[in-house]
Amino acid sequence: YINNIELKDMLTVHIDKMLYRLEQGHFEHNSSVKNAELLYKKETNMVNILNQLILDKYGYEIPEEEIGFIIYYLGAFAKRKIKAVIISDVGQSIAESMAKQINNYCGDRIEIIGSFSLNYIRQFGIDVDVIFTPIRLFNIYIPNKTKTVYINYVLQEDDIKRIQEFLINYDGGIDEN
Repeated sequence: YINNIELKDMLTVHIDKMLYRLEQGHFEHNSSVKNAELLYKKETNMVNILNQLILDKYGYEIPEEEIGFIIYYLGAFAKRKIKAVIISDVGQSIAESMAKQINNYCGDRIEIIGSFSLNYIRQFGIDVDVIFTPIRLFNIYIPNKTKTVYINYVLQEDDIKRIQEFLINYDGGIDEN
């Protein structure tokens, strides 16, 4: 969450408007947010910390409905899958097999949107979070936010470790430049 600029912008606007509503004595009421705490436990803990920070700084306690809205914001961003492609120099069936292997190990976090040849990527480009490939990429434009994870055609234990390391360290696609 820390490096997700879109989430920060959305929360900044929401919290700014929420503080204004609290100053005016107006509260949002929406019964659909009551289940947020049950659905998103980690996000609930984060919002409880935020609630304490706002109480300390502004003297307002966040109403339950507002807490629910913020939990849903965080939950929505937590559910986003990482967009990936496979770049391969062999047939489509091998690339599909690679995609199945990756999905078996990390399908809940990664959405493989396709497999492409290096030549195709050179011609048309690609805008994804990660590229999985067994081949060295050269003479190709890759956006700074896109990470490359080199793997074998048939996933080995080291490949799984590299993919898991990528998932652990993934920063949400932030362009560091």
